[in-house]
Amino acid sequence: MMQKPLISDTFKHRQAAFNWLLESGFRIGKATFYGHCLAGFPAVNQDGTVSKQEVINYSRTIDKSAFAPVGVAAKKEELEIRKLELAVEKSERELRRDDDRWLYRDEAYAQMAAFLGTLLEAIKHHFLVGMEEIVDAVDGNISLKEQGYELAEEIIGRACNETLALGQINRVLVKSPQ
Repeated sequence: MMQKPLISDTFKHRQAAFNWLLESGFRIGKATFYGHCLAGFPAVNQDGTVSKQEVINYSRTIDKSAFAPVGVAAKKEELEIRKLELAVEKSERELRRDDDRWLYRDEAYAQMAAFLGTLLEAIKHHFLVGMEEIVDAVDGNISLKEQGYELAEEIIGRACNETLALGQINRVLVKSPQ
């Protein structure tokens, strides 16, 4: 009674044979290998398996310049990948730098709303504080409205200057329920 061999004499499919070639250090394209399989060497059995001996014989026909030891090929591939990663990182940095020069519409509207809200609060505060000045300036006389208007402009100017002196305004904007 014969025992089954421990190691199979075939690869389960072309992909397994192709993977073995790559792991053995051969530099061959998948399309090239599959094309050779379709042409009959290495032959693919009816059940889709490929003889290991045929693949070994096929590997001997591959141009020796296409053969590279696994370590060297892997190192070269790692370096190529690293080079590509660095190029991508560089372009992403440039894009981020370009993005910093632009202001998105939503952000601009939010900043304007924060600025106007802060300005409005400053105007209300300064009018409340300066109301006595206005009443004293016109003595409650409507005919002195020009002087009252000039004083109101001065109060508004103080509120604007105070708001502009803040530099950057950080406010949380909440949508009001309607």
